[in-house]
Amino acid sequence: MKSLSQTWKDRILDNKDYDKKEKEGEILRIATYHYSETQRLIVSHSTKRAEKDRRDRVKAIEKLRQKLEKSQKPESLISNYGYKKYLAMEGEVHVSVNEEKLEREALWDGLHGVMTNVRDKKMEVDEILSQYHGLWQVEESFRIQKHDLRVRPVFHWSAKRIRAHIAICFLAFSLIRFLQYRLRQKTGEYFSAERIREELFRVQESILIDTTDNNKYVIPSKPSHDAIRIYDVMNKKRHVVPYRLASRG
Repeated sequence: MKSLSQTWKDRILDNKDYDKKEKEGEILRIATYHYSETQRLIVSHSTKRAEKDRRDRVKAIEKLRQKLEKSQKPESLISNYGYKKYLAMEGEVHVSVNEEKLEREALWDGLHGVMTNVRDKKMEVDEILSQYHGLWQVEESFRIQKHDLRVRPVFHWSAKRIRAHIAICFLAFSLIRFLQYRLRQKTGEYFSAERIREELFRVQESILIDTTDNNKYVIPSKPSHDAIRIYDVMNKKRHVVPYRLASRG
């Protein structure tokens, strides 16, 4: 929204006709603008988001002031964009925090804008915002495929093997999502794909052979609390004490 024209920025900040609603213990304010013939701008204000924006800014400014006090060349901080918008050059060497810009920045606390081409009659505002807030799941899915399952790069050259590789990765992804769903249902907690993989990777068993009678004994590793919960939600049991596997008699 800050990249819009000054007219639009003034209109957003001066709007007193936001629709108010309470959701999960916080007050939400929502306004809809017809930005153009094909686009509408939905602006929402969240009290929780406003408090987070304020805390983040205060933290950044405190860090900036410390750097200004310690730096022998404070003008070098201007190369840091995160601080640049809060600085004002006075003369050639003196750098100070621009309090006026800080006040203007605070006006945007809690505000968030979504531009959409979906017409009013096709989808309600609440539904559009809900869809937007759910985009993190799509981004996370791509991240799981890329980092956790390593769907790329593909080290195959025939179409059949490439399709098989992608199918296996997608099947693994589906199983991860199913396991995450079951874990959330039973524990009420979110388990990332990396967390699940690391916990299951640590579940190991060592096989020892008694050379006097050739019997095999299994020494299971001590499972973590999370590993036990993963096994429980899938109704799987595992040995927690050593046991004899078989005899080679």
